[in-house]
Amino acid sequence: MDNVRKFPLCTVLTVTTGRLLTKRKSTNDNGISDLHEILEHMIGETPFTHTLGSFADKCKPWLLFWFPELDSNELWSEVEKLSWLLSGFSKNTNKYVKDAVVVKWLNSLVAKGICSEKYDIGQIGEHIESKNP
Repeated sequence: MDNVRKFPLCTVLTVTTGRLLTKRKSTNDNGISDLHEILEHMIGETPFTHTLGSFADKCKPWLLFWFPELDSNELWSEVEKLSWLLSGFSKNTNKYVKDAVVVKWLNSLVAKGICSEKYDIGQIGEHIESKNP
């Protein structure tokens, strides 16, 4: 892999699961900047928000190839548990409470040995034509 950088589990799983699991950096932030960062690193160009799906579609197979544990039945069973946990919250639930549940869940994946805390991510050498709308 060329130009390797470490990315946290929450960011890598955001790409592979399609769920935004990254941390908020402020009250007005939803954590999507971490998704932009990993996709930009892997592809080598800056994604626009409307192209995040295309970028993730290009990057996901590489992440699953490099780290097969990210596509294991055990992990997907845990993803279902997280979905069930979060479904119990109302739309009015404090977003920091939800974030705490996600952090606890991510920590449990590492503690159970299902995933690593951080991943060394390289570049894939594929480019996507992204146009500013």
